[in-house]
Amino acid sequence: MRRVALLRGVNVGGKAKVVMPALKKVFEDLGARDVDTYIQSGNVIFNAPATLNAKKLETAIEKHFHLKVDVTLRTHAQLKALVEENPYDDEVVHVGFLFAKPKKADLARVDAAKYEPEGFMVRGDDVYLHLPFGVGGSKGFMPHFTKRVGVPMTVRNWNTVKKLRDLSS
Repeated sequence: MRRVALLRGVNVGGKAKVVMPALKKVFEDLGARDVDTYIQSGNVIFNAPATLNAKKLETAIEKHFHLKVDVTLRTHAQLKALVEENPYDDEVVHVGFLFAKPKKADLARVDAAKYEPEGFMVRGDDVYLHLPFGVGGSKGFMPHFTKRVGVPMTVRNWNTVKKLRDLSS
């Protein structure tokens, strides 16, 4: 089964340095086949049975790189649906890949109106983030959302999401 592993917080601001060829080898050592990486932000596309799960990957990455890194997995079908159902203009959307489904009560605590025109829409374990000024230009919505929802996530820009969809087919 073709899947994409999304690693949280690697190679950001010179921290949590993970070299992609070495990461690829970690996946191959666990039995993954046809392993490719995309850019340096921790995107790995691979074939492997469902038994190769996020927990096994996190353990192997920690052992090899001596880093505690969260990993979440998505299938091609999930990425395809995510792209097809985008409710926002492609130019201003990012996707937060959540590491668990958020609770409705926590989502209700997000005061999106306070940060307009920024906003969000949750779709399962993923959240479309409407960020017209980009992640770096966010007016405080990103930390607000993360704090209220209480679920870790890793964010990718829209071009990366579309590329991961294409590479995972």
